[in-house]
Amino acid sequence: MRRPVSTTIGELMWRSFTSPAGTHVYFRVEGACLENIIVGNHDAACARALQREYDIVEARHQQFVGFHYWMHAPTYDTESRVLWMNWLRTKNGTLKETHFAARSRIVKMGLAVANLAYSNTTFVVHGDDASYLAARKKHMSDLAFPELPPA
Repeated sequence: MRRPVSTTIGELMWRSFTSPAGTHVYFRVEGACLENIIVGNHDAACARALQREYDIVEARHQQFVGFHYWMHAPTYDTESRVLWMNWLRTKNGTLKETHFAARSRIVKMGLAVANLAYSNTTFVVHGDDASYLAARKKHMSDLAFPELPPA
């Protein structure tokens, strides 16, 4: 995995890395919120890296909110799903809500199951950019997305 690269200055910066499988991940932290963008299949390396960042946010703020722009993530692998399930079991209400922008039917189906399985967290699925960005604007600044590689 390549070292994260900053694309702006300060807390609002986008950082990025590429997983060994070639998935591009962009993420930023602002206060008690973490936002990420996945371009490619979400794999275990992506899950582990994002969980580390979430744990840092949680340590600082106790409760936090997630934003996941997965419009360019067609799927996720079984190992990443298991990692997220195990991680979510430890949160006990500290992850207040998490918003996903997703096109993939597999991702949407997984989030529907997560809503049933994890009653302490609300998983909101946005099928378009406008509703995702409106939800994000309630919690985070309106920082433009970084330039993304082709999906």
